[in-house]
Amino acid sequence: LDKLPGGKRTKIGFITFDSKIHFYQINEGAMAPKMLVLSDLDDIFLPAENDLLVNLDSNRELIEQLLESLPHMHSNTNDIETAVGPALDAATRVMASNGGKMCLFLSGLPSLGFGRLKHREDTRLLGTNNEHTILSPGDKFYKTSSQKKNLHGTRHQIQC
Repeated sequence: LDKLPGGKRTKIGFITFDSKIHFYQINEGAMAPKMLVLSDLDDIFLPAENDLLVNLDSNRELIEQLLESLPHMHSNTNDIETAVGPALDAATRVMASNGGKMCLFLSGLPSLGFGRLKHREDTRLLGTNNEHTILSPGDKFYKTSSQKKNLHGTRHQIQC
């Protein structure tokens, strides 16, 4: 957290996802962050627009509390789906008015919602004229999403 750019004006927010999208509302003066769950992946909306990006400096204690609790919050889940496309769309909406930098951490293939991908690894195609089919993008969603502009006309930066 100390290495994030922006100094005292840095804002930060967190979204996790499986077959649902989990937003974390951090209210100044609250005892703990609050998790808000969006289960309808076809109708993405922000449940608490003003409290999803918060000032790092003034909410440091709650942010650290959230980061410490995240590994335990979802440790017993059996939900192996990954709704990456809808989560990216939600994160882009959160950042729409300010812009910013988004970091995505993913350990599996996107399997739900728009942007889902299929396993395409076929080693029989390697070294053949059809090798390009496994090396080309499986869905245009990610390229299109990375090129979207925010309300101020600047591009979002997405790191994966």
